[in-house]
Amino acid sequence: MDFTNLKRHVCIALAASLPYTARTNSRRRKRGRLRHLQLDETDIAIISYPKSGRTWLCVMMSRACQLAFGLPTDQLLKFDNYHRINHNVPKFLFTHDDYLEDIAPHGQTTDFYANTKTVFLVRHPIDTVVSYYFHWKYRWGMKKRIWHRFPLDDRIELFDFMIRRDAGLPRLIDFLNRWAVGLRKIPDIHLVRYEDMHRDPVGILADVFDFSGMSINTNVFRQAADYGSFDNIRKMEILGTYNGGGSKLKAIDPQKLSSFKARRGIVEGYRDYFSPQQIALLEEDYQTRLDPYFGYTSNT
Repeated sequence: MDFTNLKRHVCIALAASLPYTARTNSRRRKRGRLRHLQLDETDIAIISYPKSGRTWLCVMMSRACQLAFGLPTDQLLKFDNYHRINHNVPKFLFTHDDYLEDIAPHGQTTDFYANTKTVFLVRHPIDTVVSYYFHWKYRWGMKKRIWHRFPLDDRIELFDFMIRRDAGLPRLIDFLNRWAVGLRKIPDIHLVRYEDMHRDPVGILADVFDFSGMSINTNVFRQAADYGSFDNIRKMEILGTYNGGGSKLKAIDPQKLSSFKARRGIVEGYRDYFSPQQIALLEEDYQTRLDPYFGYTSNT
């Protein structure tokens, strides 16, 4: 057994130990309590499953705020950082809703957002999980996988990852179905689809800011959408434009596209990775089980 495989087996064995798991769970509960306190101060919550386009939306929104209010250009919009400089900018909480479940009764987190204006960002399920696979494989180390309760062994192939309950489509569909129920109960909700951001980024930005109660010139949104092009975001990752202030917008390996946070950004790009038979199985899975609320099923 070579050193790399030995290290992998040792890390997996340690991660499975009860003291390590208990420590991780305790830290996650602490993070959940802090997130709950933060949510109480939030003006607009922007919720998404990972790899649904949050970074892209955040970059465009940040640029729009920078241009409209003369804010610093070296930091992305993050909760109250812009609000502290200019109170005309609300407190935006970008979240994957991944810690409140540790303190919520039966893991049901949606009630926490009942009194908060909420933007919910969603993407085609298969595209989302394909993108997550590359993020998990090339951007996460062992600690991150343990922290987020994902498989530890990075030798898992893409299709096998897709069908795993602890990582793939089943996990995503459970998340979306839980939120479909909750979103129907939240009075102030704005749904944004990744595919619509591709089709009309300027219009989507205008809608999000209007929902947030902010009046900004359309020309600002055009500039922000241009700034948020995937080519430009990848340049930012290489240059480390937003690598400070808690931002993680940086490629792990600039020579490897799979390690970028903004990787491809293609609608239905999943078709490049699977055989027709595999695509049929994956599509049948989400078509059968996903709530039609999000508009991705044939019975929508």
